[in-house]
Amino acid sequence: MQDGRALQAGTSHYLGQNFARASNVQFQSSAGQMEFAHTTSWGVSTRLIGALIMTHADDDGLVLPPRLAPLHVVIVPILRDEAARAAVLKYCDSLAKEIAAQNYAGEAVRVKVDARDEDGPAKRWAWIKKGVPVILEVGPKDLEKGCVAVTRRDDVVGKKTFPARAEFIAGLGTLLAEMQTKCFERAATIRTARARTDIKTWAEFEKYFGKNDENLFNSQTGFVCAPWSGDEAATEVKLKPLGVTIRCLPFDQKVSGNCVITGDAAKYEAIFARAY
Repeated sequence: MQDGRALQAGTSHYLGQNFARASNVQFQSSAGQMEFAHTTSWGVSTRLIGALIMTHADDDGLVLPPRLAPLHVVIVPILRDEAARAAVLKYCDSLAKEIAAQNYAGEAVRVKVDARDEDGPAKRWAWIKKGVPVILEVGPKDLEKGCVAVTRRDDVVGKKTFPARAEFIAGLGTLLAEMQTKCFERAATIRTARARTDIKTWAEFEKYFGKNDENLFNSQTGFVCAPWSGDEAATEVKLKPLGVTIRCLPFDQKVSGNCVITGDAAKYEAIFARAY
């Protein structure tokens, strides 16, 4: 996460036959014998939503990667007087139909016209907080010029561009793909910046994860990838006071040196962090 903590999400667990025995869940094997089922537990639920929010959000609210956003584009009509109301709404409806005919990531672009009878800037700000990737504002002047006012959620809030309508439509798929890539790269950059691979001794490890003079946990920490002996008992004793745990063992193991916890010969490369 952006604060350097780890979050367990999207995990799977093999539960064996214990729950099947308790619930009497059986199946007929290929040998024709009745056996208790082997069950699993898949943790794909609200934790993934929390991870999405904590990974990409900023001080202005949600930032949703386009592939996961319920809406790709929201059109906000600017309705300052009744004289132009009908023309603006007609323009917005036709614009929405044209946008919905575009494709992104193998699906139709998801678009909504927010025609609520509320102040335009307030509606725009509400959609910014909800993380909609692209917000379009359309008023009488935009009709005259044949353009749209575009706010990208991954850009500085308040920054707008004013492309021609046809230009915006033609480049929408590319724009959403660019925003998706930017979200990923930003998250990866934060993860890399908060990861250490140079900590090799317990003294260095304890100093990094240790408490400061006010007895508060160091908020500038992140992941530490370091050699580990595999001694679970000794590791737990030393890590518990720091509030640190082993988060995972990378598939691509590059084991060298001695264990950062015990000083014994390392058997694994492990990732250590504080977690929620």
